[in-house]
Amino acid sequence: MATTARLDLSIWRSDEAYDFVLRIIGPDLRNADLRAEIRPEHDTSGLALIDLAKVTDPAEQGLYVAAVRESAGTWQTEIRIGIGKAARQALPDAGESGTPDALRWILAIDGMTRLEGRVFVLAHALNSDAAPADRAQSYAYTHNSADPASSGVTLTIGQESRATVIFDGGDLLGDLVERATTAADDVRTRLATEDRAALFGVTDPLLALEFGARGIEMDFVTGYFRDGHDKNATIAGLNAVPFTRDSTATFQIDDRVVRNFDTGTPRLLPGQGLVVEPPATNLVRYSAEFGNAVWDRIATGTGVLPVVQSNVATAPDGSMTADRISLGLGTGSTLSDRSQLQQDVQTVPGQAFWGSLFVKGEVGEKILLRHVGGSGYMVHAFNGEWQRIGRRETALGATAQVEIALRGGAGSSAATTFLAWGAQLERGTVPTSYVPTAATTATRQQDTLLLTGLALGEMTIVIDVALIGGGTGTMPGRRVAFTAFADTGAIENVTVVNDDIGGIGAVIQSGGDIRGVTRLDQVMGEGETQRIALRLSPDDTRLMRNGVPGLWLWDVRTPAVLTRIMVGGSPLSTLARLGGIVKRIVVLPFALPDSALSVLTGGPPYPAGEITWQRIIKHAAFSDRDSARTFSLGGKQYIANGYRINGVYPKDIWSSDDGINYSLVNANPGYEVYSHMAVLGTTIYAFRTKMYESDDGGLTWTEILGTLPWGILSGDAPVIVHRGKLLAFHSTGNVPVEANEGVWEYDPTANRLEPDLCGRVGFARHSGSRGVQGRPVYIRRAAQGFQCPAGKQLPGPNDAWRHVEVDRWRGVVGAGFGGPTDAAPTLASDDRARWPVLLNGRVQPPQHGATQLQRYVGQR
Repeated sequence: MATTARLDLSIWRSDEAYDFVLRIIGPDLRNADLRAEIRPEHDTSGLALIDLAKVTDPAEQGLYVAAVRESAGTWQTEIRIGIGKAARQALPDAGESGTPDALRWILAIDGMTRLEGRVFVLAHALNSDAAPADRAQSYAYTHNSADPASSGVTLTIGQESRATVIFDGGDLLGDLVERATTAADDVRTRLATEDRAALFGVTDPLLALEFGARGIEMDFVTGYFRDGHDKNATIAGLNAVPFTRDSTATFQIDDRVVRNFDTGTPRLLPGQGLVVEPPATNLVRYSAEFGNAVWDRIATGTGVLPVVQSNVATAPDGSMTADRISLGLGTGSTLSDRSQLQQDVQTVPGQAFWGSLFVKGEVGEKILLRHVGGSGYMVHAFNGEWQRIGRRETALGATAQVEIALRGGAGSSAATTFLAWGAQLERGTVPTSYVPTAATTATRQQDTLLLTGLALGEMTIVIDVALIGGGTGTMPGRRVAFTAFADTGAIENVTVVNDDIGGIGAVIQSGGDIRGVTRLDQVMGEGETQRIALRLSPDDTRLMRNGVPGLWLWDVRTPAVLTRIMVGGSPLSTLARLGGIVKRIVVLPFALPDSALSVLTGGPPYPAGEITWQRIIKHAAFSDRDSARTFSLGGKQYIANGYRINGVYPKDIWSSDDGINYSLVNANPGYEVYSHMAVLGTTIYAFRTKMYESDDGGLTWTEILGTLPWGILSGDAPVIVHRGKLLAFHSTGNVPVEANEGVWEYDPTANRLEPDLCGRVGFARHSGSRGVQGRPVYIRRAAQGFQCPAGKQLPGPNDAWRHVEVDRWRGVVGAGFGGPTDAAPTLASDDRARWPVLLNGRVQPPQHGATQLQRYVGQR
């Protein structure tokens, strides 16, 4: 079948511009060689009248690749054929005046002729001033030209077997079919990406659409990469996700296999993930050439000089570069008898270094290794396979030796022959991937994966990672999983970082200041997969790892917009690198709920109706404080009093109709600071060393008891309402229990306090309790817990308990707010609402704190 199609062109000689659009369906022509010529006739000798080559500037004369797109596995390349005015006017005039000139042209792609035809230089009345005056006048002009097609044509090339030209508009049905196919492809792509939202707990159709259009998925284990609807099989296919490393690198797949990676090539390990390491320098020269002169051969006593045979075996990276080393002690067996290879290296006194070496020897035979410490040896017994051996030592001076040895009395064999490859000495407490060297030391540069083109304020970032080693450039305690930031990151950033004991935290910086810190002390070691999720939301930020939520130390403000995510590092520090294998990264352009975060990080979903806590407002109208007193009256929630740092005792009363928006009731009520509060009927009571009451919602106060039997009621003593009376649980925490400790009852009819029938139960400090008249009494044990009668010991410090009868207590449910809360009062509703409110307890340091409310949601 023909491989060349015919296409005639018509050219106006004197127009200011000539551009003809040719669309070619078939191969991707971005890197193809393109060439076109116009001659008087085929096989005309000499230079072409017009020679068109491939150009990169659309303003130049030539063949310009204007656009390339792919649809259903087929490429469409749009080529603009441009011929300048001067070149067209230089074309020869022939025949009678008023008749077109007929020339020949061809188009070749990668050396193969794909189009040929005639070129008609059309007669034209415009700008014909320079036309030859001696041409005969035409009296019988016959149209003899190609249609001056202006909208372009399409050339179809099918597997080197045929070439077909379709003029635009000449095959409307084909164009409609192509457009329909393209639209269908787009729909299938969108549906496929939106369907993936369900994998991350997203069932809302609108959020699924948003995830499909703006979400990012990078699964380095399975090789699935997506940026919105742009799906590619490799990282390199995603323009918004550049990966860089300005050096070659290696990685040890297992004890026997090391892979080499070219400069800038991501270290993707099949079934494992993407290696992200900090920079590291190998201080050993000629790291795989033990026969080089930089390796000194030492023999003392009866020791034998080492013998090295170079490049005799296959190394762990598959190259024939492993050396055979023979060491022996001769007849001696004392410390004076040595046989060793050693190399001088430059170190930093007092700093930690890791020395390592790949070896393979006879099972059971032993060699010695040491480096910057200069004393003692690591004794290694061969297992018959390639192994990377090494240990950490602290440098004693500015110079040291890396020693591979046998020595009498030090635990080595008397003689051995083994293979060696890949010696390395690097600064740090753990080994990193091997860095080959020659005449000088060499540095493996850091791996950088940067997600760009974002514009997100509220988002959820999920990353699965396993730590493998900090390396030279990693500060102890700063193993960054990722940093989300804007611009340079100096003003707005959020960093998730591992510490040196296996915990993790997140630091939020906004406006140039640290605005929030969260901690999760759950310890995870190197090699364990950490499944981390961070929800960034203006009023509900949450860090979770492997199903365990982090606790906020303080949390005020989040950045308004973040535009980039650096994986495994921070733009603000070269000493905060991951040293790990990243398994996947997912960016969802919205905030996921806690239950979804738990599932995504390997935890259980939250069952429907389970007790959970959700922050309902981040910045309440009242000031931050702990030990606040709370109560409800007339359908309103109240908060009063409390404690702030440096001995400041707020004494004010606030009320709210919805538990979210609070209004000031009384800025300085007439009772004592740090007073306890309770409500009976429509009366509010306040008491500490005296007792006061208010019948107008806290506006005015009257003293009703000048002295109380306990002197000063303990600061966090529970005071509850039960069966029309007040119960005060007073305890000092002292041993033995003091006479006035126990449960005291206030009868408003008699206006007096007396011991309750349950006697001295002896609750210790920091228990918290609130109750509602005529309903069961609830108590939450916190901080120190309390003393119980024999056989009634209660479990941990984060449990809720219900008092059914005054002298009998039983457990109800473990509280769902994530951990013990110091001095955190609860607020019960007297209108049978199905939710109480928990106000966060002590915030450290309070000057960075925020008043926070959390609502109990779900069924009781």
